[in-house]
Amino acid sequence: MKFKALLSRLLEFSILLPFLGSQVAFAQSPALKMGLHQLRHELPQIMDSAGVPGLAIAVFEGDFSWQQGFGFKNAESQSLVKTHSIFEAASLSKPVFAFLVLKLMEKGRIDLDKPLVNYVSREELERRFFHGPMSERNVNLITARMVLTHSSGFPNWRAPNQPIQLKSLPGREYKYSGEGYMLLQVAVEEIMHRPLNKLARTYVFDPLGMTNSSFRWEDDFEAEMAHGHDGKGQVFAFRKPKIEAAAFSLFTTVEDYGKFLQALLMQDGLEASTFQAMFKPYISTGYGQADHFAWGLGVGIQELEQGKAIWHWGDNNIYRCFFIGIPEKKLGFVFFTNSSNGLSIGKRIARYLLNENIRNFQYLGYDCYDSPELLLARIMRDNGIVKGVRFYEDLKVKYEPQKPPLDEQSLIRMGYQLLAGNKLEEAVELFKINAELHPNSWNAFDSLGEAYMRQGNDRLAIVNYERSLRLNPQNTNGLKMLKKLRE
Repeated sequence: MKFKALLSRLLEFSILLPFLGSQVAFAQSPALKMGLHQLRHELPQIMDSAGVPGLAIAVFEGDFSWQQGFGFKNAESQSLVKTHSIFEAASLSKPVFAFLVLKLMEKGRIDLDKPLVNYVSREELERRFFHGPMSERNVNLITARMVLTHSSGFPNWRAPNQPIQLKSLPGREYKYSGEGYMLLQVAVEEIMHRPLNKLARTYVFDPLGMTNSSFRWEDDFEAEMAHGHDGKGQVFAFRKPKIEAAAFSLFTTVEDYGKFLQALLMQDGLEASTFQAMFKPYISTGYGQADHFAWGLGVGIQELEQGKAIWHWGDNNIYRCFFIGIPEKKLGFVFFTNSSNGLSIGKRIARYLLNENIRNFQYLGYDCYDSPELLLARIMRDNGIVKGVRFYEDLKVKYEPQKPPLDEQSLIRMGYQLLAGNKLEEAVELFKINAELHPNSWNAFDSLGEAYMRQGNDRLAIVNYERSLRLNPQNTNGLKMLKKLRE
């Protein structure tokens, strides 16, 4: 990659020179001191290995704060990331909007348990979400609390220009939903008779000193904006949306978002009882039961060894970001990246700064940059089948007599990424490896059947779909595909 040698050069300079855009202070705990020391010296190499061109990070512990930019805003122009560089925050927009809603609740402007149809006209609902007569009567049950806890029943996103359809009864189960946040945004704007960005400026940005944040593009951002990069390091022109979206449109810096995270950790800006409600686990997410993953009002909730943590992630494909904090210890961090590989290094960063192995990224489907699954898929994508199979054979020798510890779901996910990139032969080989490792998995053979079908090999597609159905006769997708192939 073009930025590999450049990041290595930055690593050398970082040992000798002051850190770019950093604010240096002394951490309070020995564990964080040691973790920061390791992070500052090893992060450039980690970014290089993961193919992440640029990152900005802020770390907090009580009154201590440390911020720094690493790498490049643009791998081609070699412009450097600093702490005032602008990033797309993606879904890290949601906690900021939740903070705004809770502020309005304190002022008596919105009731979290009152159906949102009391704030939004039927005509507006039909225009924005149904494109015609409202066909879902259960929409009348949705409240702000349900939206903030992702239990509105709305899908994450619907197909363009299609009417929205509930995936579950409101209030019953966790289903992550950007559409729900858009509904709540409409309600808030109707209540206040002002657009989202002006409301955020009044109730969040100005009070917290977030001077370089906006829910819409500002022309002043252009000089400091970080360009997005795909997994291979290709640079993309940044987007300049004028539409404000509570679910994803925030532009910000790590300096600004750090102030927001610090307000959450220090419980500043809202009443104590409001923070207590915000950090309460309302509904289980259904994954990571052993880690007690749940959702509060606008933030994820989980139990760590050090106490209850709040967290969220953001993913606009070429911008990925994450924060986690432990309010009881006033300890946390946030980082922004300009790469679709950005969350592959999150587990390692958390290990340095929290001294814990958090499982958030695994449950969200982001594999660690140095995991054998990701390395295998990357070798096949970038270097071809022969080298990928050779890497797998070496793994088998290394772990003999046991099978290599390659996770089934990770391999399936990466196989579909290869399919999406039209790497059909590589996808077939990866799915074959998965089926070899997991011979009793109907899903492994279903995926292999699909890859063969995409490749045009109908005979082997049928063979693998039939095996999938022997393992799971209830595999409706396999039945459907077999019927299509036989016809």
